Amino acid sequence: MSELFSYLKAQTRDAHEALEAHYPFNRMLKTRRFEKQDYVHILQVLAAFHSHVKPWLTTLAPAHYTMLHTDAVESALHSDLAQLTQAPAHEAKAFHLSLPDTPSTPRTLAAAYVWMGSSLGGKMIERWLSTSCPDLPAAYYTQMKYVSRNWPLFIQAISTCYPLSDTQLTQTANCASALFAGLRETARRISVAPGLVAD
Repeated sequence: MSELFSYLKAQTRDAHEALEAHYPFNRMLKTRRFEKQDYVHILQVLAAFHSHVKPWLTTLAPAHYTMLHTDAVESALHSDLAQLTQAPAHEAKAFHLSLPDTPSTPRTLAAAYVWMGSSLGGKMIERWLSTSCPDLPAAYYTQMKYVSRNWPLFIQAISTCYPLSDTQLTQTANCASALFAGLRETARRISVAPGLVAD
């Protein structure tokens, strides 16, 4: 893993672990506890995230932006949610984020890190859904599995093409942590379950 992404992983570990412990994400991969409504909530939160940060990512070089499969990811999310909710169209929920809406390289790279990083977990979740919950639509996680194949090339390209000062490195890590916190807050507002469910 590149120095940049290793740094971001270390600096955002607490925020990432807090997200994984938060409902509905703490129900994933737990077959006996996982219900259809949990899955709907997960996809609604993720749709809010992807819709919110997609415009930020357009400032990446086209070759790097393409690796994220942004249109295909959003289309897959909308397809899954339409099947699950039996609604003809899906409108993304609001993403609740405590960050200034000011374009910057750190903000863009933080969004790219969370987007691309989530594809690695998506590959594992896609396998689990296919065996444990075969009746649930999984177009989103299948698409993220394809995104994950770009991970090695993506992290190399990002680290080479976007040199950051120490201040910008810190800003990027702070933005990524804020995005994880935004996912938790969006989940809390979307779901009716308790914000934190102990395992």
